[in-house]
Amino acid sequence: ESLDVLTQRGNSILNSLSDLPGKGLVVRVGESVAQAGSGTLPLEELESVALVIASENPSVTELARRLRQCEPAIVGYIKDDQLYLDLRTVYKDELGLLAAGIRSALAGCNQDNSPR
Repeated sequence: ESLDVLTQRGNSILNSLSDLPGKGLVVRVGESVAQAGSGTLPLEELESVALVIASENPSVTELARRLRQCEPAIVGYIKDDQLYLDLRTVYKDELGLLAAGIRSALAGCNQDNSPR
């Protein structure tokens, strides 16, 4: 997908998350670098776009843990005290699931999206 398409997807998710609760919570669309390859030796870096989340309560580390435990699991990476969820790995029909997972993780995972 092109960077423009990924940015549009990110903005679509942002619009659906405009009313999120959370202390010190900032969600934005930002630049990212995806890695293609295998295992611990990525062969290529690709410019990408990510949802970038900064949060005080829950902490970014706690938010990442909650996202991994919700169903379906959402995996990102932490850099500079911000959680990056790369959109290159998210299909258009999964945008609603991603938004719902973020909402659920911020709420501590509810009964519809309970921890495994």
